[in-house]
Amino acid sequence: MAAAAEPMHELLQDLRPGDSVETVKTSFGERWQDPLPHRAGRVLRIAASHGVVVDIDVRDRLGRIAFDWRFGEKYQVAGLKIGASKAEVLSTYPDMKFGSTTMTRHIESGSLLLRPGLRLFVELNSGSIRRIELANPEAVYPARAPLVLPPVVGVSGAPFKDPNLKLAVLSELVERAEIDLGEPEDFLSALLSHKVDIERSGYVKNDAAYDYLIRYPLTQELLDKVSDLVVDGGNEIYRYVWYFWDGETDDFDIRSFEGIGKLRNLKKLRLISLVDQHRVDLAPLQSIPGLQYR
Repeated sequence: MAAAAEPMHELLQDLRPGDSVETVKTSFGERWQDPLPHRAGRVLRIAASHGVVVDIDVRDRLGRIAFDWRFGEKYQVAGLKIGASKAEVLSTYPDMKFGSTTMTRHIESGSLLLRPGLRLFVELNSGSIRRIELANPEAVYPARAPLVLPPVVGVSGAPFKDPNLKLAVLSELVERAEIDLGEPEDFLSALLSHKVDIERSGYVKNDAAYDYLIRYPLTQELLDKVSDLVVDGGNEIYRYVWYFWDGETDDFDIRSFEGIGKLRNLKKLRLISLVDQHRVDLAPLQSIPGLQYR
Protein backbone atom coordinates (compact mmCIF):
# COMPACT_ATOMS: atom_id res chain seq x y z
CA MET A 1 0.00 0.00 0.00
CA ALA A 2 2.72 2.49 0.96
CA ALA A 3 4.75 1.81 -2.18
CA ALA A 4 1.71 2.37 -4.37
CA ALA A 5 1.06 5.72 -2.71
CA GLU A 6 4.54 7.15 -3.38
CA PRO A 7 4.06 8.10 -7.06
CA MET A 8 0.94 10.07 -6.12
CA HIS A 9 2.82 11.83 -3.34
CA GLU A 10 5.46 12.84 -5.86
CA LEU A 11 2.80 14.30 -8.14
CA LEU A 12 0.98 16.05 -5.32
CA GLN A 13 4.07 17.72 -3.87
CA ASP A 14 4.63 19.51 -7.20
CA LEU A 15 1.11 20.95 -7.55
CA ARG A 16 0.98 24.75 -7.43
CA PRO A 17 -1.71 27.44 -7.53
CA GLY A 18 -2.51 28.19 -11.16
CA ASP A 19 -2.31 24.55 -12.30
CA SER A 20 -5.30 23.49 -14.37
CA VAL A 21 -7.96 21.26 -12.88
CA GLU A 22 -6.98 18.57 -15.39
CA THR A 23 -3.46 18.51 -13.92
CA VAL A 24 -4.95 18.14 -10.46
CA LYS A 25 -7.26 15.33 -11.59
CA THR A 26 -4.30 13.48 -13.09
CA SER A 27 -2.38 13.79 -9.83
CA PHE A 28 -5.31 12.50 -7.77
CA GLY A 29 -6.06 9.62 -10.10
CA GLU A 30 -9.21 7.59 -9.48
CA ARG A 31 -9.71 9.11 -6.04
CA TRP A 32 -10.65 12.43 -7.63
CA GLN A 33 -14.11 13.69 -6.74
CA ASP A 34 -15.57 16.90 -8.19
CA PRO A 35 -16.22 19.54 -5.50
CA LEU A 36 -19.72 19.42 -4.09
CA PRO A 37 -21.71 22.68 -4.44
CA HIS A 38 -21.61 23.50 -0.71
CA ARG A 39 -17.82 23.17 -0.65
CA ALA A 40 -17.19 26.23 -2.90
CA GLY A 41 -14.53 24.48 -4.95
CA ARG A 42 -12.94 22.43 -2.17
CA VAL A 43 -11.95 18.81 -2.89
CA LEU A 44 -11.74 16.65 0.24
CA ARG A 45 -11.60 13.05 -0.98
CA ILE A 46 -7.80 12.86 -1.08
CA ALA A 47 -7.41 14.31 2.42
CA ALA A 48 -8.15 11.06 4.23
CA SER A 49 -5.65 8.98 2.29
CA HIS A 50 -2.90 11.52 1.62
CA GLY A 51 -3.52 14.55 3.83
CA VAL A 52 -4.01 16.96 0.93
CA VAL A 53 -6.90 19.40 0.43
CA VAL A 54 -7.23 21.53 -2.69
CA ASP A 55 -9.52 24.42 -3.66
CA ILE A 56 -10.45 24.93 -7.31
CA ASP A 57 -11.21 28.51 -8.41
CA VAL A 58 -13.82 29.80 -10.86
CA ARG A 59 -11.31 29.48 -13.74
CA ASP A 60 -10.98 25.73 -13.09
CA ARG A 61 -7.49 26.25 -11.74
CA LEU A 62 -5.89 25.37 -8.47
CA GLY A 63 -6.30 28.29 -6.08
CA ARG A 64 -5.01 26.67 -2.90
CA ILE A 65 -3.36 23.40 -1.85
CA ALA A 66 -2.71 22.37 1.75
CA PHE A 67 -0.65 19.44 3.05
CA ASP A 68 -1.21 18.29 6.63
CA TRP A 69 0.59 15.83 8.92
CA ARG A 70 -0.94 12.86 7.07
CA PHE A 71 1.10 13.73 3.98
CA GLY A 72 4.16 12.44 5.80
CA GLU A 73 7.66 13.76 6.37
CA LYS A 74 9.37 12.28 3.32
CA TYR A 75 8.24 14.70 0.63
CA GLN A 76 9.23 18.31 0.16
CA VAL A 77 6.79 21.13 -0.56
CA ALA A 78 8.29 24.49 -1.52
CA GLY A 79 11.55 23.51 0.17
CA LEU A 80 9.89 22.38 3.42
CA LYS A 81 8.79 19.09 4.91
CA ILE A 82 6.10 18.15 7.39
CA GLY A 83 7.81 17.78 10.76
CA ALA A 84 10.55 20.33 10.07
CA SER A 85 11.46 22.67 12.92
CA LYS A 86 10.83 26.41 13.11
CA ALA A 87 14.59 26.93 12.82
CA GLU A 88 14.60 24.96 9.56
CA VAL A 89 11.72 27.07 8.24
CA LEU A 90 13.58 30.28 9.05
CA SER A 91 16.75 28.90 7.53
CA THR A 92 14.89 28.43 4.24
CA TYR A 93 12.68 31.52 4.55
CA PRO A 94 14.38 34.01 6.91
CA ASP A 95 11.75 36.70 6.17
CA MET A 96 8.79 34.62 7.29
CA LYS A 97 6.82 36.16 10.16
CA PHE A 98 5.20 34.01 12.83
CA GLY A 99 2.34 34.65 15.20
CA SER A 100 -0.05 32.73 17.44
CA THR A 101 -3.35 31.85 15.76
CA THR A 102 -5.21 30.37 18.72
CA MET A 103 -5.37 30.53 22.48
CA THR A 104 -3.19 27.42 22.45
CA ARG A 105 0.36 28.64 22.90
CA HIS A 106 2.04 25.68 21.22
CA ILE A 107 0.33 26.40 17.88
CA GLU A 108 1.60 29.23 15.69
CA SER A 109 1.57 30.06 12.00
CA GLY A 110 3.80 31.82 9.52
CA SER A 111 3.12 33.45 6.17
CA LEU A 112 5.27 34.77 3.33
CA LEU A 113 4.51 36.05 -0.19
CA LEU A 114 6.92 34.10 -2.37
CA ARG A 115 5.97 35.96 -5.54
CA PRO A 116 2.87 37.65 -6.96
CA GLY A 117 0.09 35.07 -6.95
CA LEU A 118 1.81 32.66 -4.57
CA ARG A 119 1.72 32.85 -0.77
CA LEU A 120 3.21 30.24 1.55
CA PHE A 121 1.61 29.43 4.92
CA VAL A 122 2.97 27.04 7.55
CA GLU A 123 1.41 25.94 10.82
CA LEU A 124 3.62 24.77 13.64
CA ASN A 125 2.57 22.53 16.50
CA SER A 126 5.02 22.47 19.40
CA GLY A 127 7.71 23.92 17.16
CA SER A 128 7.44 21.63 14.13
CA ILE A 129 5.50 21.89 10.87
CA ARG A 130 2.09 20.25 10.95
CA ARG A 131 0.62 21.94 7.87
CA ILE A 132 1.97 23.57 4.68
CA GLU A 133 -0.26 25.60 2.37
CA LEU A 134 0.35 27.29 -0.97
CA ALA A 135 -2.29 29.73 -2.17
CA ASN A 136 -2.99 32.39 -4.75
CA PRO A 137 -4.24 35.38 -2.70
CA GLU A 138 -6.13 36.67 -5.73
CA ALA A 139 -8.04 33.46 -6.47
CA VAL A 140 -11.83 33.70 -6.66
CA TYR A 141 -13.80 30.62 -5.67
CA PRO A 142 -17.31 29.46 -6.66
CA ALA A 143 -20.20 30.68 -4.55
CA ARG A 144 -21.08 28.35 -1.70
CA ALA A 145 -24.41 26.63 -2.24
CA PRO A 146 -26.58 25.69 0.75
CA LEU A 147 -25.84 22.31 2.27
CA VAL A 148 -28.61 19.80 1.60
CA LEU A 149 -28.91 17.02 4.19
CA PRO A 150 -30.59 13.70 3.37
CA PRO A 151 -33.78 12.90 5.28
CA VAL A 152 -33.36 10.54 8.20
CA VAL A 153 -34.76 7.03 8.10
CA GLY A 154 -35.39 4.20 10.53
CA VAL A 155 -34.94 4.10 14.26
CA SER A 156 -32.12 5.73 16.20
CA GLY A 157 -28.85 3.88 15.94
CA ALA A 158 -29.90 1.56 13.11
CA PRO A 159 -28.46 -0.78 12.02
CA PHE A 160 -26.72 -0.89 15.42
CA LYS A 161 -28.32 -1.28 18.83
CA ASP A 162 -26.24 1.52 20.36
CA PRO A 163 -26.64 4.94 18.70
CA ASN A 164 -23.15 5.89 19.85
CA LEU A 165 -21.65 3.00 17.89
CA LYS A 166 -23.38 4.44 14.85
CA LEU A 167 -21.76 7.82 15.57
CA ALA A 168 -18.33 6.17 15.59
CA VAL A 169 -19.03 4.48 12.25
CA LEU A 170 -20.41 7.68 10.80
CA SER A 171 -17.26 9.49 11.91
CA GLU A 172 -15.10 7.03 9.99
CA LEU A 173 -17.12 7.68 6.83
CA VAL A 174 -16.96 11.45 7.32
CA GLU A 175 -13.22 11.43 7.94
CA ARG A 176 -12.68 9.36 4.80
CA ALA A 177 -14.91 11.74 2.81
CA GLU A 178 -17.36 8.96 1.94
CA ILE A 179 -20.01 11.19 3.52
CA ASP A 180 -19.87 14.99 3.42
CA LEU A 181 -21.71 16.83 6.19
CA GLY A 182 -20.02 20.14 5.41
CA GLU A 183 -18.28 21.98 8.23
CA PRO A 184 -19.96 21.74 11.66
CA GLU A 185 -21.32 25.28 11.39
CA ASP A 186 -22.72 24.58 7.91
CA PHE A 187 -24.25 21.33 9.12
CA LEU A 188 -25.98 22.92 12.09
CA SER A 189 -27.22 25.89 10.04
CA ALA A 190 -28.75 23.53 7.46
CA LEU A 191 -30.25 21.26 10.10
CA LEU A 192 -31.76 24.07 12.20
CA SER A 193 -32.72 26.28 9.21
CA HIS A 194 -31.00 29.35 10.60
CA LYS A 195 -27.46 30.70 10.77
CA VAL A 196 -25.52 29.14 13.64
CA ASP A 197 -22.55 30.79 15.31
CA ILE A 198 -20.48 27.82 16.45
CA GLU A 199 -18.26 30.00 18.62
CA ARG A 200 -21.27 30.84 20.78
CA SER A 201 -23.36 27.71 20.63
CA GLY A 202 -20.65 25.06 20.55
CA TYR A 203 -20.17 24.76 24.32
CA VAL A 204 -23.21 22.55 24.86
CA LYS A 205 -24.46 19.35 23.31
CA ASN A 206 -26.92 19.97 20.46
CA ASP A 207 -29.68 17.41 20.90
CA ALA A 208 -31.16 18.05 17.46
CA ALA A 209 -27.81 17.31 15.83
CA TYR A 210 -27.38 14.15 17.88
CA ASP A 211 -30.89 12.94 17.03
CA TYR A 212 -30.31 13.56 13.32
CA LEU A 213 -26.94 11.83 13.15
CA ILE A 214 -28.01 8.70 14.99
CA ARG A 215 -30.78 8.34 12.40
CA TYR A 216 -28.64 9.28 9.38
CA PRO A 217 -29.33 6.90 6.44
CA LEU A 218 -26.44 4.43 6.26
CA THR A 219 -26.76 2.06 3.32
CA GLN A 220 -25.05 -1.29 3.18
CA GLU A 221 -22.87 0.14 0.41
CA LEU A 222 -21.56 2.77 2.83
CA LEU A 223 -21.15 0.25 5.66
CA ASP A 224 -19.07 -1.94 3.35
CA LYS A 225 -16.57 0.91 2.93
CA VAL A 226 -15.55 0.66 6.58
CA SER A 227 -12.47 -1.55 6.92
CA ASP A 228 -10.80 0.24 9.84
CA LEU A 229 -12.62 1.78 12.79
CA VAL A 230 -11.12 3.93 15.52
CA VAL A 231 -13.24 4.71 18.58
CA ASP A 232 -11.89 7.82 20.26
CA GLY A 233 -13.20 11.01 21.84
CA GLY A 234 -11.20 13.03 19.33
CA ASN A 235 -13.11 11.68 16.34
CA GLU A 236 -14.47 14.25 13.92
CA ILE A 237 -18.16 13.47 14.36
CA TYR A 238 -18.42 14.83 17.90
CA ARG A 239 -17.66 18.36 16.70
CA TYR A 240 -20.98 18.27 14.83
CA VAL A 241 -22.89 17.53 18.02
CA TRP A 242 -20.85 19.36 20.64
CA TYR A 243 -18.19 21.48 18.99
CA PHE A 244 -16.12 22.23 22.09
CA TRP A 245 -16.71 18.91 23.85
CA ASP A 246 -13.80 18.21 26.19
CA GLY A 247 -14.26 14.44 26.37
CA GLU A 248 -15.02 14.56 30.09
CA THR A 249 -18.62 13.33 29.91
CA ASP A 250 -20.09 9.93 29.00
CA ASP A 251 -22.54 11.28 26.39
CA PHE A 252 -20.86 9.35 23.57
CA ASP A 253 -19.79 6.19 25.42
CA ILE A 254 -20.49 2.95 23.55
CA ARG A 255 -22.25 0.37 25.71
CA SER A 256 -23.10 -2.25 23.08
CA PHE A 257 -21.48 -3.64 19.93
CA GLU A 258 -24.60 -5.47 18.85
CA GLY A 259 -25.04 -5.14 15.09
CA ILE A 260 -21.36 -4.53 14.32
CA GLY A 261 -21.52 -7.54 12.02
CA LYS A 262 -23.15 -5.19 9.49
CA LEU A 263 -19.61 -3.91 8.88
CA ARG A 264 -18.86 -6.89 6.65
CA ASN A 265 -15.42 -5.62 5.60
CA LEU A 266 -14.18 -4.49 9.01
CA LYS A 267 -10.62 -5.72 9.56
CA LYS A 268 -9.26 -3.54 12.37
CA LEU A 269 -10.93 -1.96 15.40
CA ARG A 270 -9.03 0.27 17.80
CA LEU A 271 -10.71 1.17 21.08
CA ILE A 272 -8.86 4.22 22.41
CA SER A 273 -11.63 5.64 24.59
CA LEU A 274 -15.43 5.75 25.02
CA VAL A 275 -15.56 2.00 25.74
CA ASP A 276 -15.22 0.41 29.16
CA GLN A 277 -13.91 -2.98 28.05
CA HIS A 278 -14.52 -4.43 31.51
CA ARG A 279 -18.24 -3.71 31.34
CA VAL A 280 -19.13 -3.82 27.64
CA ASP A 281 -19.82 -7.20 26.05
CA LEU A 282 -17.19 -7.68 23.32
CA ALA A 283 -18.65 -11.00 22.12
CA PRO A 284 -20.24 -9.42 19.00
CA LEU A 285 -16.72 -8.57 17.78
CA GLN A 286 -15.92 -12.27 17.59
CA SER A 287 -18.62 -12.72 14.95
CA ILE A 288 -16.47 -10.86 12.38
CA PRO A 289 -13.95 -13.29 10.84
CA GLY A 290 -10.34 -12.17 11.20
CA LEU A 291 -11.15 -8.93 13.03
CA GLN A 292 -8.20 -7.47 14.90
CA TYR A 293 -9.16 -5.29 17.85
CA ARG A 294 -7.52 -3.76 20.87
